[in-house]
Amino acid sequence: MTKFLLSILWASLPVAAFAQVRAILPAVSAPTLRGIILPTAGFSASLPTIAGAPSAMIPFLSAPPAAAPVLVAAPAEKAEIVAKQPVASALTHLGRAAASSGDEFLPSSDGTRQFDGAFASYRAPTYVEQGKIDESLRRGAQLSPVARDLINEFRNQDGRFAIDPDGQAAYHGTAFRDRYNYNRPTVALTQDTISNGSWAFILATIGRELLNFNGWYQDVPASAERLAIQYAHMALIFAEATNGSARAWSTNLDHNHRNEGTYFVWAWYEKLLQAVTSTTTGFIESEYFVWLRDFVAGQTASNPAHQYSLYERLTGRYYRPGTQIHDTPIPADIPRLTQTQHDAASSRVYGEDGNGDNGANANLLGYLRSWFYNRGNK
Repeated sequence: MTKFLLSILWASLPVAAFAQVRAILPAVSAPTLRGIILPTAGFSASLPTIAGAPSAMIPFLSAPPAAAPVLVAAPAEKAEIVAKQPVASALTHLGRAAASSGDEFLPSSDGTRQFDGAFASYRAPTYVEQGKIDESLRRGAQLSPVARDLINEFRNQDGRFAIDPDGQAAYHGTAFRDRYNYNRPTVALTQDTISNGSWAFILATIGRELLNFNGWYQDVPASAERLAIQYAHMALIFAEATNGSARAWSTNLDHNHRNEGTYFVWAWYEKLLQAVTSTTTGFIESEYFVWLRDFVAGQTASNPAHQYSLYERLTGRYYRPGTQIHDTPIPADIPRLTQTQHDAASSRVYGEDGNGDNGANANLLGYLRSWFYNRGNK
């Protein structure tokens, strides 16, 4: 793997403004703002037209493309990957996000939702449910290189699965460490997800949550960037496992959000593709990033720090040009990052040059650009 929503949707900076960005940042002692630089000419795409209306938990989206063919065998390994990938790949809709307010780097271990008989919030999967999980993991390990690495890492940590029996649960999956069982990594799926989700949707949801236990991204604390990493993995895993793209998408395997004809993973895939390949909008200004930061984080993340970028957590001030809150203080109860924490996390997400390092070093943005570039930016 390479180094890498509701109230505020602010206008993107025009291209001419990018050269002036540093002038509106704090003086020399401040770090370089990353994620605003546009991709090089080699990373560009002709994107589908955006149309339609927003849905409650997903970004604006266009209609999905034609159905993709269903795969029966693993695709050949692609040799043209440009960016370097770490030993363990680390690329989650409504999963509670990675960190609790008391722990920047591990999933929440909220005692009221422990997998424990005393709380009865989660239960062990039934034989049939475990079979569906196993089948999803088997296909994922066969068809998706991203999923394969995350699954293997989870198994090496003796991770396990649980079910949230609440039929009204307003999320798909979540992750936590079970403090009553040797702090074991646990991924919980809702009753609706395990009962009605396809193998591909179950796999993508699990993959999103497995990121919480991935060692390579533990330098990335609670932030909008961490959510961006999780949802990117969800989208990539589904696309790899179903041979999906902007030209062909397996809507029959995706989650039909509220039966509205709005396909959940497709909505995020489309916005991720635009965020990574746009030549007019920087990553942190993309609809993908802004929707995660301004809406999803506030609705689903256990730690409010997910509502702020790494840069905002370092400087203690909003960086949201075009809005009234730009350059005003963020809430005092949001813990500030040290320079060391910020730099380590930022280099994992954006690379040393803030633009993915053109795939030269391990970072998320560079990897995503290589991943889409190798698929024809589609």
